[in-house]
Amino acid sequence: MERLSFKVPQNKQIFLSPSGDKISSLLEENKIIFSQYSFKILNQPFREVRENSRKGVVKEALRFSKKFDPDIVEKINPAYQYIIQSGHQPVFFHPGAWIKNIFLNELIKSPLLDKCLGLNIVL
Repeated sequence: MERLSFKVPQNKQIFLSPSGDKISSLLEENKIIFSQYSFKILNQPFREVRENSRKGVVKEALRFSKKFDPDIVEKINPAYQYIIQSGHQPVFFHPGAWIKNIFLNELIKSPLLDKCLGLNIVL
């Protein structure tokens, strides 16, 4: 097991773990892990439950987003492989939540763009 050592960020610094350069490999590792699951949930293979859940989340996110951007569907790559999701409560919005939203936005503009769909959920 790898031992990690962290340093408290100073003024105007951000702590990010894992570092942004590891995100691609973590996404690929998770994809492999999920593909190996063979259990069932209520007699339905996990793979099907997961895929149906992903489709449902995206469908609802698009339905909501169309209220603000009627052309949102055309802006989404239908061949996305990963959903990178974040969220926060709507009332108490602190700098950490703000940074998380900026990071999600920057992440989906990275070379992963063709593979990712970013969702920010209000909890």
